Amino acid sequence: MVSPVMSSILISLITFIITVPLSALALFFAAKIFKVDVSYKNALLPALIVAGVGFVLKLIGAFAGSLIVIGVIGVLGFFISIALYLILPKYIYHLEWKEGLLVGVVWFGFMLVVGFILGIIIGVIAVIVGLGMTFV
Repeated sequence: MVSPVMSSILISLITFIITVPLSALALFFAAKIFKVDVSYKNALLPALIVAGVGFVLKLIGAFAGSLIVIGVIGVLGFFISIALYLILPKYIYHLEWKEGLLVGVVWFGFMLVVGFILGIIIGVIAVIVGLGMTFV
C-alpha cells in the first residue's frame, strides 16, 4: 500500500512533468497574442521556474503535519506563482512593464484553465485507482 505522503509526491511529480510543456505552450501563445518574439524552446525556462517552485512548495506541503500549515503553504504558493507569472516575461524577454504584465496575465489565465482541466483529469484517475484498490 502506498503512503499518503508518497502518493502526494507522485501526483506532484506527474503534475510537474505534464505542466511544464503545457505552461511553455501557454506562454508561447500568450506572447504571440502581443506579438512578442518568443519560441517554444525559450518559453520552457519560465515554465520550468514556475512549475519548479510549485513542485517544491507541494513537497513541503506533503511533509507538513497540520492542515493549517498545508493551507498556508497553498495560499503562499498561489501568490508566489502569480508574482512569477507576472514578472518572469518582463525580465526573461526584456519587455516593457506593460507588455510583460499583459503577457503574464494572459499566460496566468491560460494556466488557470489548464490547471482546472488537469485537476479534473487527475482527480478522476485518483478516484478510479482508489476504487480499483478497494475491490482488490
